[in-house]
Amino acid sequence: MKLRMITILALLAGSFRVQQVYGCDVCGGGASAYGSILPMFQSNLAGLRYQQFSYLHPAGLNQNGSSTVLEDRYQQWECWLRFRVQPNLFFSASLPWKQHTRIETEYRSRIQGLGDMRWEAAWVVFNTADSMSRLGKHMLQAVGGIKLNNGTYMQRLQDGVMAPLPLQTGTGAPAAWLRAEYVRRRGRIGMHSDVQYMHYGTNELTYRLGNQLTASLRGFWWLYRGNTQWMLQGAVQADHFAADRHYGARKPDSGGKRIQGSLLATLMFKTLVVQAEWMHPLWQDYGVRQPRSSPTNRLAIAMFF
Repeated sequence: MKLRMITILALLAGSFRVQQVYGCDVCGGGASAYGSILPMFQSNLAGLRYQQFSYLHPAGLNQNGSSTVLEDRYQQWECWLRFRVQPNLFFSASLPWKQHTRIETEYRSRIQGLGDMRWEAAWVVFNTADSMSRLGKHMLQAVGGIKLNNGTYMQRLQDGVMAPLPLQTGTGAPAAWLRAEYVRRRGRIGMHSDVQYMHYGTNELTYRLGNQLTASLRGFWWLYRGNTQWMLQGAVQADHFAADRHYGARKPDSGGKRIQGSLLATLMFKTLVVQAEWMHPLWQDYGVRQPRSSPTNRLAIAMFF
């Protein structure tokens, strides 16, 4: 059972992932979502997740008429479900509710509504977590997913101007992604790595978000006593964002790169799982007019059933 729990907790760590970058009016940006790497064993799982962060705009460079854009704030509440179809095949679904706030010198606008629903399938290629003959345990998983375009779209700011794409709670276009996940453990320590590529469709305004490539590496330390288990983790994540396209042409001041570091703690008690994560940008390379991100805070709670 303990061998199973360590892999479960390592995979839960991947449930926190920023899939898309936020940006400003000039870059198109996107909306944020989580990944869904969850337990691979006998139980299904359902839960709630929350995240909040903000972007600070460069001083005086982004205008909304006579008003200067200062900051964009983002909050997201998300319900999700993971269920087991076969011993090595799992499906998950998530639906977010978002609230975005733009702070300007003359206005404060709040936009809220449903985000885009996400579906994902995961296939466990191999898993040696329960092998008593191996000192080092490892697991490889292949994942594919789609994002729908059901989220609220074409919302307006307080002054009646159409909100830029980053502030919309839906993106207006479908998307698809592929991801590979690998977990390696020896005793109570281990690592979790993943690589993901995400491709976007074109929305009704002939705007297409730039494709994204993300890679991360996490180290974890596992502690347990009776029915209570802890996992502490540190991670580094690198993201590359291709330029957006409008009418087929490259959108100026879009795309970029960044590296983030994070600390994450997971508590499991019987069928209850609680997580908290703090992520901080270490390096960002965007256009001059694009905003810079602040730290991200995330919380999650889930139950096995």
